[in-house]
Amino acid sequence: MNDNVGGFYQSIRNEYGGDIVELLKMWSNTNKKLSAVRNRIVFLLKCRQKQISPSHIANNFKFLHTLKADRNPFFRDIDKLISRFQKSVLNVEIDITIWKIKKLEYDYNTIRNKLVTSIPPQLFNAISDRSKEDYNKLFKLIRERNLKKLGDLCRETATFKRGMHDNFIFNYTNVILPEPIKDTLCAGPKFAIPISPRECPIPTLIKDIEFCIGDQVELTEVDKNVLRGITTNILTNYLARSANEGPCMKQTYLNYVLTSRFLKQHPDCIVMRADKGNSTVIMYRDEYIPYMENLLSDTGTYKITPSDPTNKFQTLANEIVKELRDVGAIDEMKAKHLKCRNSVIPKLYGLRKTHKENISIRPVVSCIGAPSYNLSKYIHDILSPVTTSFEYNISNSKDFVDFVKEIRVPKESEWVSLDVVSLYTNIPKPLVLHIIKKRWQYISAYTTIPQNLFCKIVEYIFDSSYFSFNGVIYVQIDGAAMGNPASGTLAALVMDEVITIGLRTLTFDVHFIKLYVDDTIFSVPKGKSDELLLKFNNVHHKLQFTIERESEATIPFLDILLIRNEDGTISTNWYTKPTSSGRMLNYRSQHPTSQKIATITNLMFRAIHLSDERFHRENELKITELLTKNNYPTTLVKRVLNQYKRKVLTDNAGSRGDERTRYYRFPYIQGLSENMSRALQQTNPSIIQDWLSIR
Repeated sequence: MNDNVGGFYQSIRNEYGGDIVELLKMWSNTNKKLSAVRNRIVFLLKCRQKQISPSHIANNFKFLHTLKADRNPFFRDIDKLISRFQKSVLNVEIDITIWKIKKLEYDYNTIRNKLVTSIPPQLFNAISDRSKEDYNKLFKLIRERNLKKLGDLCRETATFKRGMHDNFIFNYTNVILPEPIKDTLCAGPKFAIPISPRECPIPTLIKDIEFCIGDQVELTEVDKNVLRGITTNILTNYLARSANEGPCMKQTYLNYVLTSRFLKQHPDCIVMRADKGNSTVIMYRDEYIPYMENLLSDTGTYKITPSDPTNKFQTLANEIVKELRDVGAIDEMKAKHLKCRNSVIPKLYGLRKTHKENISIRPVVSCIGAPSYNLSKYIHDILSPVTTSFEYNISNSKDFVDFVKEIRVPKESEWVSLDVVSLYTNIPKPLVLHIIKKRWQYISAYTTIPQNLFCKIVEYIFDSSYFSFNGVIYVQIDGAAMGNPASGTLAALVMDEVITIGLRTLTFDVHFIKLYVDDTIFSVPKGKSDELLLKFNNVHHKLQFTIERESEATIPFLDILLIRNEDGTISTNWYTKPTSSGRMLNYRSQHPTSQKIATITNLMFRAIHLSDERFHRENELKITELLTKNNYPTTLVKRVLNQYKRKVLTDNAGSRGDERTRYYRFPYIQGLSENMSRALQQTNPSIIQDWLSIR
């Protein structure tokens, strides 16, 4: 009851006494409390139904998240502990709230009965009507607040926050995507969803565990049998517990099922990864296929073949492997590894470029299982150490930062970056063979293959570039396939040769030049960038460059922003491209906690080691924001960041010393794999599991 009119209570006091006034006030307060607790029980029951913890419960367990920052085998135990505590506290609070409701209802009715016998019926009915009106008004107000609170909690515990949809998904169709479908597409191809017991790969687990146990030569057969019994018991207990719980149908799994159904209902749409930025693209199939077929209509690069050449290329590959074995370049074991069987046709697919207004798609060939795959990988492994020794080559961003810290650039200079247009498909085979023969003195230091046979393999890699798209088989006439293992190293050979030739034709000296695959950065005298572009474009008609010039004393290169200082020194800062979506391994993905912690430390490595100290704080905030958007708990993020900074200050890389480490790969199943890991490591602490997510 609204008691803001003092005259009402005063008149009741004058006519019926102070005890009646106190009863009325108690009745009004009890009415308000009932309105609040009845709303609260609805809110708490909704939280339990949706399997989420209210903030006042979740926040009191934040300290447990910090325990996961330490690398230990008890990640799963901590997660289970947090989940069990939160559920238990929520259940107890629901019971207490129900008890409060019953008590308040009893008090309410007791006071009501006293008032009925103490004041006239007409006055009681008037007071009762006003009390109901106040109750309904307050109940509605509290309900709206609780609904908003519940919605906020659902958004916080969702796979992705609603604001992320625009960053992670590019929808080029008119199809309206429901929220569950958006959540699934936001997750990306690396998001692992829960599996049901029937999907548990038991044969694969047993095979991998047996291989690991059998590889422990220091154990006796009795010890191995004991370990087999322990792991079998762990697996049996997991399956029994999972069977009692039923299929794993969490919201992420339900969203996955709904998305599969939605895409089947919309066969006119196609989902793909974006070319850059780690986002997801959905577009019409009627736009995708004609665009790709138009790319393939370039008769100077591709041609249609009427028959499947897979068997022919497989036979040629195996003949080359036999020849390698016959000349003594490889042994019998390596020959068995290189020999291909049951080869499949490479598949062409496209990655849409979201940073361009008009439709633009990069073609990529999936060469895994192709006839040339094993030989291409073999050539790549031989040439990789050759290309890393090139004068202008850098191996990674940290290598480049270390380089620029030691140099000064003249004031009358400018930075430019050159990028090759469609490098892989424009790699000329004659030029590659010419470079191999010219530099054979260096290449032969890494292989015993004769030069003529090495060139024969490279020719085979070019000639066996073929793929299928939309039911049609194409042969690539010129260039290397983007997706072939050897394409990257062959491109590095070509780029180093082009740079070497291009520099000889310049009329000026370059202050510095660095190369990473097809990305190059130069420091040249001011006004000479046009000549640089012209001379490099004249090296080979197939290899054409685009240029990006320094702007406001800065230029991006790889994931670094170069900043020119007044004294000629160069500052650096960690750089993310405007096309970057910020999507990374989501904390709710079914991946080991150790991998999620590694995600944080990898970001921290970039923030500290690629940046000057003045940018460290800014980059820490950037990391925290990125990780929060991917559902990482803030307490865990802060703990890992602080630990990493302490290691950097103490120069502690966390090495394992001289301890011999052995890695074994197992499928990752949350709740099972951690127990298996603990059992195996108790026998041999040097065992490290390399987890493989199932989906």
